[in-house]
Amino acid sequence: MADTLILRVQSREGTQRIQTSRTESTEIFLEKVCDAFKVLIGQFTLYTDRAKTTVIKQTRKPISTYKVKHGDILLLVPSESNFLSPNPAAVDSLCVVEDSIDVFLNKQDGRIERAPDAKSCQHRQREKCIHCTPLDPWDESYLKEQNIKHMSFHSNIRKLTCGVDK
Repeated sequence: MADTLILRVQSREGTQRIQTSRTESTEIFLEKVCDAFKVLIGQFTLYTDRAKTTVIKQTRKPISTYKVKHGDILLLVPSESNFLSPNPAAVDSLCVVEDSIDVFLNKQDGRIERAPDAKSCQHRQREKCIHCTPLDPWDESYLKEQNIKHMSFHSNIRKLTCGVDK
């Protein structure tokens, strides 16, 4: 068991743990990296540190020649622009079909309309003042006034993206 190493390989797509042994060749280790990240051998460069000083090359030498220890992080850097092109399963997961209710709610303004108050509003029918302008659905005074404990999911999304252009 002392011969077994678990090396972490970090890329911009995430980190994978790869189990190897000290006597295993770098050729076999790089094949395991390719399987874990679903890339081809010529598409990346593997470094032993973040400073990118030592490159792990595809040779028959054992992985121990690079002085890696159990738990070390190796850095996977793309060498081509088509690095980690998504596999067909990942493309299918990116094509999300929204529910009809989500589409409908995204088209709505989402603001709470208020009727003009006869006492406070001294303007014409089409005009709005501070007392009759629509409220945002996350307005704290409105939520307390209506005794609403939790706002809806869509209200929360609107609150988080408020002021961000679509």
